[in-house]
Amino acid sequence: MLKLNLLNYKFSSILLLLLSYSLIINENELINNLLFTFLFIFSIVQNYFKYSYKKIYSSIFALVCIYLQLILNDYTFSKEYFLNLILILIFLKFSEIEKKEHYYFFNYTCFFFAVSTLLYCQDLISSFSSFLIIILSI
Repeated sequence: MLKLNLLNYKFSSILLLLLSYSLIINENELINNLLFTFLFIFSIVQNYFKYSYKKIYSSIFALVCIYLQLILNDYTFSKEYFLNLILILIFLKFSEIEKKEHYYFFNYTCFFFAVSTLLYCQDLISSFSSFLIIILSI
């Protein structure tokens, strides 16, 4: 029988990652969604493998993703750009979760992202997803 354990931080972090990704997927273009899908797969794979210099690779990858996001937004700093940067930070922070202390920072980042998207997109589905993220983070 399938048992959902929300107290397990690994399971709840994956759930928070999926909900955060679902908040902004409808607001972005296809190329941006492809970047986020690639980041999603990269973060899950990097989370489950242990290797040396993990944070260095993650930092280099973060800089590349931030630059790609700037190119995709036509070198303009808008609220969509900064929401996308927070989502990139969420993906990369998920890839570095090894201890419960890392999970707390991941929770705070997801909480901040949920509140930010409530100000930006206010449809029923994103409001419900933001509410779930806030509840799970608390």
